[in-house]
Amino acid sequence: MGSATPALLIAALVMAGALVVPIYAVPTGRPPPVPAVEGAIHPLLPTRISHVVVILVDCSRMTMDNTSPNFRKMVNYDGEIAKLIVNFSTYKVQEHERQQSAGNRPARLKIFPAIVLTKTDLIREEVLHQLGLPPQIPAQWNSKERREFCEELLRVFLPQTLSQLRGARVEQGGPSFDQAEYFASWIRTVTADAGMAPAAAPKIKLRAAAAGTAVQMDYSVDEYFAFIEFFRRIADQVADSEGEDEQSVVGA
Repeated sequence: MGSATPALLIAALVMAGALVVPIYAVPTGRPPPVPAVEGAIHPLLPTRISHVVVILVDCSRMTMDNTSPNFRKMVNYDGEIAKLIVNFSTYKVQEHERQQSAGNRPARLKIFPAIVLTKTDLIREEVLHQLGLPPQIPAQWNSKERREFCEELLRVFLPQTLSQLRGARVEQGGPSFDQAEYFASWIRTVTADAGMAPAAAPKIKLRAAAAGTAVQMDYSVDEYFAFIEFFRRIADQVADSEGEDEQSVVGA
């Protein structure tokens, strides 16, 4: 998990019902500040984000050396995540059937994947070069360039997971997967002359304090705003789906 990932936010998502993998313990140290979001959180957000699966990918482990322990860890992680997605899909099918049997009108069976690439500042240059990717992850989180960049990394390092997200079905009538959305987590560090990393341990870069605000470290704050907004949008989308299903039943 990236050191800049807001641990409290992830913990809140787990408690609210979203599948977040892997599940990490909240660190005892003080986590980075979680940005405030204007407006009230969607009142039904906790129940509706149970349609979301969040996958955390540690980019610092990505290597093209198939003899490296990190390479083996990525292979094992890929297999475990693919199994978890299948199990989660099976659970959603069973939950859907239970709600129907109880006379409820559950939302359509659709899962919304969010992939959080952590420690993107630590992706090895040789990895990106061998894959023909730009030296940095594209800045715009919802751009075509960002999606292609991230899917290429998943194609190489998490192929089973990518296969599941691209439309695998548990069984006939199983859930469909929406197009995955990709978010990045990083922390800027101070560089030496010519942009090289300093010889000593890296030092976190700080942002200049604006009027009335404290100095903060330079991290992927905009990604966190987009990440939170993603859940707001999914809650609204699920609400619209539930409304359409109810109207269709009434019409029939």
